[in-house]
Amino acid sequence: MEAFSIDDVTTTEIDDALSVTELPGGNLRIGIHIAAPALGIRRGEPLDVIARQRLSTVYFPGDKITMLPDAVVERYTLQEGRQCPALSLYVTVEPSHWQVLGSETRAEMVMIAANLRHNLLDDVITEASLADGSGDYPFRAQLTRLWHFAGALHDERQKARLASACGPNRTAARTTTSTWMTWPTAPSACASSSASAARRSTRSWPS
Repeated sequence: MEAFSIDDVTTTEIDDALSVTELPGGNLRIGIHIAAPALGIRRGEPLDVIARQRLSTVYFPGDKITMLPDAVVERYTLQEGRQCPALSLYVTVEPSHWQVLGSETRAEMVMIAANLRHNLLDDVITEASLADGSGDYPFRAQLTRLWHFAGALHDERQKARLASACGPNRTAARTTTSTWMTWPTAPSACASSSASAARRSTRSWPS
């Protein structure tokens, strides 16, 4: 398994990366890897005290104050070409319908294959190229699969929102309060949104 990050060209604290691994049988294992400096810092140590005081990196025009000293950032940033300690979340996905079959989380060493930069990708990665898997850029197959998976998850969230907004309980609440008159077009809007979601849910997701 090899992971890659995508950040702005000026980013030095590379704190997250992605991976896509094809498993025997055709399923995919999608990984999200978070830099884990806390694995090397004991509670109460000077570095722990500094991190608790600063809480986060502070950005301001032309400079920044990092949450941890530069030497620690350099040690734990997800730098390409080396094994890095990370907290990894994995989901196993069936790619024909992008169904999540299982998940696991673990602390581990992760090989970072590349640090990709937005300025080199923005002009070559488009919605059209992701949709059909075309183009010439690093990790094209992995990014295409991640894009399709993200689209499937978005569709499921939209269905859940529509069910919540247009369900029987919500309708009853509207008709039993004095504010229901402020939503005269709600039923047709829900119907239209439901139809749109249904059309999206029937599209074919290429694997």
